[in-house]
Amino acid sequence: MATIHDVCRVAGVSIATVSRVINGARHVRQSTRERVEEVMKELDYRPSSFAQTLATNKSNSIGLVLSDFDGNYYGSLLKQASVSCEKMNKQLLIADGHNSVDGELKAAMSLVEKKCEVIILYSRMCSDDQLAEFMASVDVPVIHFGRKVPRRLGCSVSFDQNEAAFTALSHLVNLKHEKIIYVGPPQVTISRRQRHNGFISAAKKLSLSDWQMIEAEYSITDGYRAFMDAFTLFKGKYTAVVAACDEIAVGIQRACMELGVKIPDELSLVSIDNEELSSFVTPKLTTVNVPIKDMTSYAIDAVYEKLINDDTLKSKVFRGELIIRESTGINPHISR
Repeated sequence: MATIHDVCRVAGVSIATVSRVINGARHVRQSTRERVEEVMKELDYRPSSFAQTLATNKSNSIGLVLSDFDGNYYGSLLKQASVSCEKMNKQLLIADGHNSVDGELKAAMSLVEKKCEVIILYSRMCSDDQLAEFMASVDVPVIHFGRKVPRRLGCSVSFDQNEAAFTALSHLVNLKHEKIIYVGPPQVTISRRQRHNGFISAAKKLSLSDWQMIEAEYSITDGYRAFMDAFTLFKGKYTAVVAACDEIAVGIQRACMELGVKIPDELSLVSIDNEELSSFVTPKLTTVNVPIKDMTSYAIDAVYEKLINDDTLKSKVFRGELIIRESTGINPHISR
């Protein structure tokens, strides 16, 4: 397979000249352009992204910073980002933020150094001021993903965590549940705090006087462990649970099965995310849909508009939709 060096040797020009021809730069003599194009055709040379980068000082790539890769949620995000970038003929470069402020900032800077045209920054740890400082130090458009940011920080694609928590809790209240438990992770990231605070805010708005919170990481195992550990404390007292994510809810389902607690006859269970597994467990989970694919597509579309038309990037807040399945029912104390 021919390389750019082969084209340079046969055409008698530099790598920079070949890359300018590939990218349609104007400052190339017509005779030189024709000679390079003829050699490329003879050698059946296919331009690489490296050649394009030399001429444009850009890598024809979109950068994505993530601090977590575990679970179906991030799998769906990555898959949709890859599909959307491919449609734009762009390469997706991913950097790991390692769940720390320094890690996220270093990951974002590494994508700047790789000449990414736009960076989609899914920051879970950085404060708004830290993001502002980073953006002031680089000359690359940034789209903030997964959180709403102040207008001074530009475009963001986010999900209304408060409304999602309110939707889940309201569903249980409409089913006459008054004593409800929230099972969710420690508040070490912004999205976790928003979902946690959303439940508290919803409980106050709905005038719930008897509710509890149990800590569990975003995993099936931790949901199972947390529910098993706390079960003796609330057995027979609480009639419903809001799980911060589907994976926690699945862990709770497993615990209930082992403990002989029937869902939803004795305990109603609602979660947030609507991952694929939520419709395959028994009973199927009632959950609030987080439209992660739509959010990702919107972010990539915003990138496209910025690159093609240099449009001002527009922020958007996505909202959840309650998907009622089999894991919630009327308060058993009311129905008797």
